[in-house]
Amino acid sequence: MRIPRDLRVRLRGTKKQILEAALLGAEVIAKRAPKDIGQLKSSIRAVPTAAGARIVLDAPHAGIMELGSRPHFPPLQPLIDWVRRHVGHVAKDLGVRTPHAPKSTRTKRGAALMARYVDYEREIVAVARAIQRKIGRKGTKPRYFVKKSLPDLVKIFARILAKAEGGVLRE
Repeated sequence: MRIPRDLRVRLRGTKKQILEAALLGAEVIAKRAPKDIGQLKSSIRAVPTAAGARIVLDAPHAGIMELGSRPHFPPLQPLIDWVRRHVGHVAKDLGVRTPHAPKSTRTKRGAALMARYVDYEREIVAVARAIQRKIGRKGTKPRYFVKKSLPDLVKIFARILAKAEGGVLRE
């Protein structure tokens, strides 16, 4: 589809405003992005292009977080890491202390702590395997964090482009 000449002339002067809108849009999407270790949120950025700009999500799991996934068996280690990061929050809410590996197992207390720590680690692996089986049966649910940001993005782009054209946007 070709862009009419008069529209091309009008858009030529708005590349800076399009980049500004894309930068603001990237911030809006980043606020709605699911947060765990921040890899997804930190991968959201605006990139200048010949036509103006675009918003890019570089994280390898961005598409899966947005659209979900079909049933599959993910690797176990990332799930174990995820459970470790989140079990502390659950335990804290329940008032339970999470055990740490003892420095020495030579004493009775050290041996008891080690046994408790091993049980704790087994539980973490069991929870991670249960999550893995659930993803294997049902896949993952979509989060639609980009889709939910679209109304805000449209407002941002409209406001900035109207300002660039000298128009006044009614809210």
